[in-house]
Amino acid sequence: MVLCEIKKANYENTLAMAAKLRPCDAREVFAASGMTGPEVVSRGVAASEESWIVEHDGEAFCVFGVVRLNDTIGIPWLLATKKIYDETCKNFILLRSKEWVEKIMGDYKVLINYVDARNKQAIRWLEWAGFKLEKPRPYGFKRLPFHKFTLKRSDLDV
Repeated sequence: MVLCEIKKANYENTLAMAAKLRPCDAREVFAASGMTGPEVVSRGVAASEESWIVEHDGEAFCVFGVVRLNDTIGIPWLLATKKIYDETCKNFILLRSKEWVEKIMGDYKVLINYVDARNKQAIRWLEWAGFKLEKPRPYGFKRLPFHKFTLKRSDLDV
């Protein structure tokens, strides 16, 4: 049985998965930026000090990272394919999420980003992982309702 594994992300190992984002993620990235999944993933990987992919059977199904806004604020991001709903992949993500949120927090005091109010799966995960969500407001390229989400270092259960 092949387990999932987390590896450093780069342009080559994210290219195939970026073209197969789950529909909720593809809608979100277009609404926020007006860009396609591959454009956003390549920019996210390039802008992040570190980014990672999650693979199952050698197939990348999730990519995530954090972009440094300044010395105290990081911008976390995560995009996935439908394979994240497979039982093995979903369980791996849930088992490792809080550990990786703490790793991404690093030396930041706060993590901040926005999530499309239509992306119910991402919202549930963000709340489960400890992020606080604000009421939705118009945001991004399409000016659709997005929740600002934050996680402060003091909110982590460490």
